[in-house]
Amino acid sequence: MMLRMPLLLSLLAAALAAEDAHAGHDHGEGGAFEWAGIFSAPEEFYLWTAQSAEGGKGYADPHMKMVVLPATDDAEATLHALEDKAVDGFGHTPCLEVEAGGTITPKEHFCYNLHFDTQVWQTLFKINATGASHLAIFAEHFPTEFERDAHYLKDDHGDDIEPSHEIPEGEAEAKASFDKPWGEAIGASILVMVCTLIGVIFARYPLNKIAQNHQGLMLGMTNAFAGGALLAAAFYLMLYEATHLIVRDEESFATAEWGSMILTGFITASVLDLFVNFLIGQLPGGSSLAPSQLADEAAKSPPPSPPPAEGLPVVDAVEGVDPSRRVRVLCGVLLGDFVHNLVDGLVIGTAFGDKHCYQTMAWTITAATIYHELAQEISDYFVLTNPNQGNLKPPVALLLNFLSGFSVLLGVCITMATEASMYSQGMMLAFGGGVYIQIGATECMPRVYEYAKTTRLRLLALAFFVIGALAIGLVLLDHEHCAVGGGGDDGAADPHAGHNHGRL
Repeated sequence: MMLRMPLLLSLLAAALAAEDAHAGHDHGEGGAFEWAGIFSAPEEFYLWTAQSAEGGKGYADPHMKMVVLPATDDAEATLHALEDKAVDGFGHTPCLEVEAGGTITPKEHFCYNLHFDTQVWQTLFKINATGASHLAIFAEHFPTEFERDAHYLKDDHGDDIEPSHEIPEGEAEAKASFDKPWGEAIGASILVMVCTLIGVIFARYPLNKIAQNHQGLMLGMTNAFAGGALLAAAFYLMLYEATHLIVRDEESFATAEWGSMILTGFITASVLDLFVNFLIGQLPGGSSLAPSQLADEAAKSPPPSPPPAEGLPVVDAVEGVDPSRRVRVLCGVLLGDFVHNLVDGLVIGTAFGDKHCYQTMAWTITAATIYHELAQEISDYFVLTNPNQGNLKPPVALLLNFLSGFSVLLGVCITMATEASMYSQGMMLAFGGGVYIQIGATECMPRVYEYAKTTRLRLLALAFFVIGALAIGLVLLDHEHCAVGGGGDDGAADPHAGHNHGRL
């Protein structure tokens, strides 16, 4: 008896191990499937995405069996009730072989065997859900095993579709809810706000004297650098990224929306300037200058000899200076900065709200914004402290400039608090790209030509422009696009891969 006990225990352990070899993974008779999910399906078509692992490791498996069933609702009980039908479907072999780009239709007594294109890093399949209000999907593997930077199921707008319930429930939630990086987004906005204090370095001798004597050179080179960074951020990241997110049934509609948002962003600054100038025009003195013109005047003004007036009160501190003009200058700079910084905050917040690749794109956009702000705030400081313009003491100018920069934080909070779809994020990125093109091409670069009069200075400005563009462009070395599409190594699978204008 004592000799038999170890043998019996060994047999019992082996039986338990064989019975539970797939515990927590396989479900149904014979371990037909590892995962199942039930979805609400109000649209007619959906996109199933499988991606290879990072580092060239290939797909988790080159193929995967799947059963897709129509369902009456998305209740958990309904999903479990369909398990037997799913097992029946997996038993109807051989399963229909589906190649990349093929279509899956929900039906009973039927299974599919998805073949992943190993020549590219991503394989797409279309699910035709016409006539089915809900879908129950049973898969041989967890779909998250085939995720890299795109969710496994999306609708025809490019939005992620999450299961209402899963099997196993809780162990393999396909996509955990995205915790927006509020701390990073607010930190980024604070970094932009700190740029408003750049004037501190020019408030003391000898830098203040150097700045006064070489304003043109300083503004020309900083604007060249900022122009390169802004245009690179727009063309390398924001505009191209938006094409991945703005998806419509018709490519022409997606193109029209994408282009319209870019143009809207481009003219936004002009509209805001009109609004600000209208308000300033109501002040005593009648006419006003656009805020972008004030820095140019300040750079051309002679270095100040008398000290600036104390505080904000309007005083005729310099002979021949109209006090009402001083008020208009202050309002133009501070109010103009407020609304433009608000737009910057909206764009930065949108980038940080992107759940797939905010780590690279959001911080790159923040960097481009900081480059521009440094150039802009240097200009603003000269305007605010110039006795022929704002005529403020440096501490007062810095304080007011810092307060106007708070709108960056406001813009970030607005977009971070909004649950924007991928389509909305794409529209906002296109809008932001238009804004950055306008700033880089029509504000920064004209100042470069205004201040860089000699061939030597223009060559130097060109070098600063290239450095600014490279500072952003180098991000592309480790950047992957954030949404559906994206083609592979050769792009042969789909001539529109990587764009997804209105295409599944």
